Amino acid sequence: MVERTYTYSSPIIRKAVWESTWLTYGGLLLGLIVLLLIAVFIAIGEHPLLWMSGFIAGIAFTYLLLILRQFLSASRKVKAYEGVEIQLGFYERSIAINSLIMSSSLPWTSVTRLQFTRSFMFLTLVGSAQPILVPLNIFSADDIQFIKNQYATNKIPR
Repeated sequence: MVERTYTYSSPIIRKAVWESTWLTYGGLLLGLIVLLLIAVFIAIGEHPLLWMSGFIAGIAFTYLLLILRQFLSASRKVKAYEGVEIQLGFYERSIAINSLIMSSSLPWTSVTRLQFTRSFMFLTLVGSAQPILVPLNIFSADDIQFIKNQYATNKIPR
């Protein structure tokens, strides 16, 4: 059994949105940087397909703008929860969530996704696209292992 309470704050929200964006789009961001470098090398050289550099740069820049838009949109959505205190309980058979936003007790099978970054755990429940962000610094190593074990034990194949 693990019970913890924490409050959403601006630094937590900013860091969580950044880590979530990096978790989702990190590989694409690195690929886009490489693509932009290729476009620069084509533009610098006397390559017969010089027009291709502008085309490649345009595609890369468009994807960078889309990722930035997603990042800013996620930041705005989560910002609405700033200052909200969340009480979480992880038990053998269920998870309890209590806050001003929601209050519920759910079986472990309601967790569709459990992701970890360096500083956060993202807990996604059935019927929700937006995960609950939980800072990892409120847990001990044993607590995290308990949560991972309960998720793995009760995970429904999808």
